[in-house]
Amino acid sequence: MAEFNRTSRTIGSWLRNKASTELNKVNNPLVRSGLGSIVNAIDPRILGGSQFGDANVFRGEFDQRAAELMAELDQAASPSKAITTGSDNLNVNYDWRARLRPKNGGQERFYSAANQVQGGFEDSLMRPIQESNGLVFMNTPNVFLASSADYASHQGQGMQYPVNTYQSSRTAEITVNSEFTANDIYEARYFLAMKSFLQTSVKGYFGNQALSDGTAGSPPPVLLFEYLGEHGFNKVPVVVVQYSISFPPGVDYVPVELDHGNEGTVTYVPTQSDVSVTLMPQYTPRKLRNNFDVQGIANGKNYTDGFI
Repeated sequence: MAEFNRTSRTIGSWLRNKASTELNKVNNPLVRSGLGSIVNAIDPRILGGSQFGDANVFRGEFDQRAAELMAELDQAASPSKAITTGSDNLNVNYDWRARLRPKNGGQERFYSAANQVQGGFEDSLMRPIQESNGLVFMNTPNVFLASSADYASHQGQGMQYPVNTYQSSRTAEITVNSEFTANDIYEARYFLAMKSFLQTSVKGYFGNQALSDGTAGSPPPVLLFEYLGEHGFNKVPVVVVQYSISFPPGVDYVPVELDHGNEGTVTYVPTQSDVSVTLMPQYTPRKLRNNFDVQGIANGKNYTDGFI
């Protein structure tokens, strides 16, 4: 058992060095902060080794905890994996997660309200979403997409079947349902940022402050929805027409502290919540007139125009 303890300490030291190297690859400071606490999980004392009379049992518990740690660090360092095939395109890491983000010209609406906190560091309510380049649905969502064609029916005297005359086609709403969790401080901060992001995305400018800023009357913003890759949802321009966030009674609630510079606030968020967002495609008349091409959609060449 003493020899195994020495081996465990040696392995633990190597894993901590390995973990520190992987953590340095993570640009998001909130992720680093959250994962930093996981590194301590490889300490044999935290595993409660003294309660295991059998070294083999302790060795199994230690190996399992170390494997879980390295899996979490690997996922954080590279959230999107390459697909290994004969194609060079599929051998490149690609982030295909569902993402809802503001256009480049509209980022200030969401991300400009930063506060100076300790050490001159800027923090804001939506900083986690800014760092992930938009609202990322971290769990695989349930996405519903439907399109329709409108026909007018004409039926003459004594006709058994109507004649349908094509009027127009339209893309229906896109519904995105996903689960959000708050298992650590990063996820809890992200949940709070997600709530604020959705609140902002359905509101237009109004009131005295908007008059002072010269933004009164501006409608809610047009966002970009991305998911699955170039021929999935490729920078689809959308507006948020509805969203819902559940605050269920049967889960735990954890505190989230946010520094506003001169004061701090604490808000409790659920550790598990179901979020549903309804999106409506919003193309400009000029883009529809100049870029829409049925053949381009059929052969896939117009995948960059966001048509669905």
